[in-house]
Amino acid sequence: MSDAFFSVSELNSMIRDVLAAGFPRAVWVSGEMQGYDRNKGKAHAFFELIEKDEASHEVKARVGLVIWANARPKIEALLKKSENAFDLKDDIEVKFLCRVDFYPGFGQVRLIVESTNRSRD
Repeated sequence: MSDAFFSVSELNSMIRDVLAAGFPRAVWVSGEMQGYDRNKGKAHAFFELIEKDEASHEVKARVGLVIWANARPKIEALLKKSENAFDLKDDIEVKFLCRVDFYPGFGQVRLIVESTNRSRD
């Protein structure tokens, strides 16, 4: 083990590079929306997708997501035009096409929503 050390920003930049190499393309992710409703009237939407244990219904995994202001109208329009039109809101199952991102400033992994499959489960 080396005696070298990294600053927090250097380490976070390295983590971001590793994640970018590991996830070079967007991935489909499904889960239950939580915290979306608090974004009403805001340009960007920051929320979580959660996965619950089928037996206990306890949250077993969560990940942060963001829908940037420039993508939000396109995604909402896609949903309104779908056969089973619906609005994004808390407590519904959704599927999003997302880029995996690591924000070095906060040291957090998050998913950046690019699109949706236009239907809910």
